[in-house]
Amino acid sequence: MDKAGLRALRRWDVAVFVLCIGLHVAVHVFRDRVSQPQLAYLLRCHANDFLGGAAFLAYMNLVLSWYRTGPRRVRRYRTVFAVACLCSLCWEGIAPLIKTSTADWWDCLAYLLGATAYWLADRRVVRRLLRTSAQEKT
Repeated sequence: MDKAGLRALRRWDVAVFVLCIGLHVAVHVFRDRVSQPQLAYLLRCHANDFLGGAAFLAYMNLVLSWYRTGPRRVRRYRTVFAVACLCSLCWEGIAPLIKTSTADWWDCLAYLLGATAYWLADRRVVRRLLRTSAQEKT
């Protein structure tokens, strides 16, 4: 991939990461104002875990893009699944042993869904950038 495409991918990863942080703040500010009970429950209990799954993968891809021997990305779904499971284990299995927090295994599903949503969107963006890059070369 050329430098312009690599910069575009880095901008994409930063944008997803910043969007997840912004949505995290918005959820904290507005979650108590939601009157619909099911939506209020999802915002209070699982939305930030969903955002965390997406943000973590965006951050990983951003860090991997600076790899010395060539940029790397998380491309395979089994890698996404493994990363989401590892995050779930750390945040839902180990963290409650260290500090006061509640282990909720539904959050593991939220991490996995967030990571999957990022992976699906990332595949589309990468495909579009590669197609654009190939068209510019011809």
